[in-house]
Amino acid sequence: FALAVYGAKTVLYLTKSKSRACMAYCLLFACPTVLLNSALWGQNDSLYAACCLACVYYLLLTRFRTGMLFYALAFCFKLQSVFLLPPLLMLALRGFFPVSHLLYAPLLYVLVHAPTLAAGAPLSYVFGQTYLNLPAAYMKLTLNAPSFWALFPDVNPNYMAPFRLLGLVWLLIGCYAVYAAQRIKITLLAFTFFAVFVPYVLPQMHERYFYVADVLTLLYALTLPSRFFVPALVILASLLAYAPFLFATSILPMPLLSGLMALALAALAVDFRRELFKTEGGVRAFS
Repeated sequence: FALAVYGAKTVLYLTKSKSRACMAYCLLFACPTVLLNSALWGQNDSLYAACCLACVYYLLLTRFRTGMLFYALAFCFKLQSVFLLPPLLMLALRGFFPVSHLLYAPLLYVLVHAPTLAAGAPLSYVFGQTYLNLPAAYMKLTLNAPSFWALFPDVNPNYMAPFRLLGLVWLLIGCYAVYAAQRIKITLLAFTFFAVFVPYVLPQMHERYFYVADVLTLLYALTLPSRFFVPALVILASLLAYAPFLFATSILPMPLLSGLMALALAALAVDFRRELFKTEGGVRAFS
């Protein structure tokens, strides 16, 4: 419910269209991956995704403290909220809001887990030991995620470390290219691009890690209807990537799903580049 509400509020703010806002509300409820993730799979990705949407909404309103508090709450729910950290860090470094606002996430995380620590839970468990052990537990470049690494399904586990480093290097290069432009602004497109880009270039991602990308691309298309194909590609790739785990079947080869995601990412990259280098006198798009 919160996911749909903040999605509708974001579209209403950007387009001033109540009909598009209503469409956002309904489509977020009807989105196949949203339905399967919660109702069939029993996952809680909608919780952190709703907080991420609230963060984007309040940042658009320039209510920075409120937005970053919601991001901190998203971080407490799931570490996958870090997919939106690159644009947030760039915006802070460009002076849109104090860098200290980024500390809300770790501070709230400690506060939320204070009762667990008081009950005797070890620090290593509370502060990420589970996540740190995951790369060693899953010795594959992709865990059914339609990422770039789906093109290399049979890599020897002994050579996993160089691929992790390569994914991180690609991510840093992409982030630096955006930051070096010195023109990033608080837009829906900036967050949408990184929601797709980060899990696409990093190895060892799960299929569910494109959940926020599914949601944000849907909203982006409602603010810019000519990009209707972007959420179609992203959600289709995500949905079919769910099939091996949920239904024990593979409908399309994973490299093909990676290609669909790459097409969507390329379209977002073109739009994002156009936005970054748009002249000050240009007309501001809804994105």
